[in-house]
Amino acid sequence: MEDQKAMEKYTGEKSFVSIFEWVFRLKSGSEVIPTAPCEPTSPNQPITSLQKPKENGIPGYEFEGSEATHSGTVLKEENKEGGDKTITVHDSAGAKGSALSAEQRKKIFEKRNQGDLHEIIVPEREEKIVRKDDESFLENISFYHGFLPQMETMIFIKRSGDFLLRKCEDEGKEFLMISVGILLDCVEDGSENLDENYGQNEAVRVKDYIVRRHEVGVFIEQHMVFECLEDLFVFYMLHPNKASLNVHLKRACPKRVFLAEVNSFGIYGEEVAVKSLLMDSANLSNLKEKMLEEARIMLSLRHENVVEICGWAIDKQPFMVLIEYMQGGSLDSFLIQNFEGSNISLLLKFAFEAAKGVSYLHQMLVLHRDVAARNCLLDSDLRLKIGDFGLAVNGRFHYMKTAEKLPTRYLSPETLSMFVFFQATDCFAFGNLIFEIFSGGMMPFEEFSSADARLKILNSEFNDLETTRAPPALRSFVEEKLWTYRMKERAGMEETVRLLKSLYKEYKKMEGGPKTNTQVSEEVSLGNQEVDAVKKGMSKKMRRRKPVSRAELLEDICPTQEETAANND
Repeated sequence: MEDQKAMEKYTGEKSFVSIFEWVFRLKSGSEVIPTAPCEPTSPNQPITSLQKPKENGIPGYEFEGSEATHSGTVLKEENKEGGDKTITVHDSAGAKGSALSAEQRKKIFEKRNQGDLHEIIVPEREEKIVRKDDESFLENISFYHGFLPQMETMIFIKRSGDFLLRKCEDEGKEFLMISVGILLDCVEDGSENLDENYGQNEAVRVKDYIVRRHEVGVFIEQHMVFECLEDLFVFYMLHPNKASLNVHLKRACPKRVFLAEVNSFGIYGEEVAVKSLLMDSANLSNLKEKMLEEARIMLSLRHENVVEICGWAIDKQPFMVLIEYMQGGSLDSFLIQNFEGSNISLLLKFAFEAAKGVSYLHQMLVLHRDVAARNCLLDSDLRLKIGDFGLAVNGRFHYMKTAEKLPTRYLSPETLSMFVFFQATDCFAFGNLIFEIFSGGMMPFEEFSSADARLKILNSEFNDLETTRAPPALRSFVEEKLWTYRMKERAGMEETVRLLKSLYKEYKKMEGGPKTNTQVSEEVSLGNQEVDAVKKGMSKKMRRRKPVSRAELLEDICPTQEETAANND
């Protein structure tokens, strides 16, 4: 009876149409509002007794401007297909306070402020500021050149405003310095138009600014202190009005990209030799400068008979220089072990390739100052290359100002008497190299002490080439053109190259090319040596069985030692 009354009441209001949009379609295809789970959902389903929805069930649908509410009243309507469509409607009268009336909802809506529903939400996230320490900052910038000498900065700084960062060491302490190009006041005379870099380079000098530190931060000007080195460069490099600053950092000069790893691009899969300094070496500061000078000279050299440099690492200590690895070792070691089995063509080949290497150095205005068999290296194909530029200097002339360690028995008369080096000095030393090659690795004046060898050189007494395997034409050339006392009378390296080239071709044709045989045993080599000594009239003294170390050959040569000796007398 209650269901029938509810049906009559609902039919009289004629407002049931407004809720059809909110029906749900079940899997069976029927549509129903899901309030009573026992309601029939298809014509074939029997109608069972209705159950009162639970209080925590699905809430009813409420409509603004209508008094019809979802109160649990069930209404059956016959649809066009003949089936029953079941809907459930709330009645405000039967809600008994469980739902708000239309007037109450209207008052609530009027009081509602739409502006309160929206507000600006800013996605505030905690940003972690990670500042790089100065060492990691140096590793990641391209214009940090490590321990670059001050004189080398001119290689990179060409215009006003060019700058780079480098390190220097003074009394065991390391300092950071910013080298900047400063424009010079000069008058153009027209000669600069002939320069191939005209319009690109300027007349500049290099000014160094020391990066100083204290408790607050770092600075190069006392009135401008920054928290870290990175902030300092950001300020000076990105300042919108650089003209107002005292220090103008306009263009960073990146370092040349040298290889830090052996498997890097350019030498992948190649073997290299690493030359480095021991951190506990005596006089380490001077050794660093010499090592950098040696590497800088090698950087400009590219020749088939000169050892090449593959890269260097001077960002951190110890300094390292990567040079071409020569599998054959030094020439003097090869001669000691394989001299008896080598024909004249092979020995002439060594002399010819060494002459080409020294001639190239003179063309590049480099004085080697230590031409000897121990500084000639062989690759796997026995190609000779000039190496060890520890004493090399740039220029056609070098005058000693301070004491140096030099190989006395290889020096020329002018070096021992006037402490000077010329290209002719290298030519004199090249004569000693020929003596070493054709004598099987014997040093000049090997049977004499360094003091006696010095006196013999100053008295124009030289080694006897007649006891060697040198061809007669080569012996005469060395004695008359290379070992002559006067520098002006000595032959240059170009003339030496021409002579050795012709002799090499001649003996190569006669002997069928350079050949060598490894010694089978030490006894056989010693027997052959004694036979050759008897045939050539040389003494039966035994040749060296191992190379002499560099330390045994180098002696302190002081430019003022003659004056000191005279004063003591």
